[in-house]
Amino acid sequence: MTDEPEVPEAAAEPIEVAETHLLFRLTPAFADLAQPHRQIALVPARSEDEARQLARAADPFGRDWTDAAQFSCAMLETPERHVIGDVVFQSVAAAATVKPRRTPAP
Repeated sequence: MTDEPEVPEAAAEPIEVAETHLLFRLTPAFADLAQPHRQIALVPARSEDEARQLARAADPFGRDWTDAAQFSCAMLETPERHVIGDVVFQSVAAAATVKPRRTPAP
């Protein structure tokens, strides 16, 4: 707009973030069917230990993702790059219980 003053741009170094192709999936080791849901954590990191630490620090419920007895870990190598430290928690529904259908009484 012509009525706004010119603001000079300040030169700045570009911000670099650490990226990786490794994605760690942390899941509960035991499926507790009494819980209405369970969560998994998807964590880009350089190592499993780093992924567990990042998930623990980011978890709003305070779960201890560093406990290997409670949470198992699987590593995936993806073609796309991910920013290290971006933790995604995903809720997974518990398995549905199927009740047998009743046949009508004669």
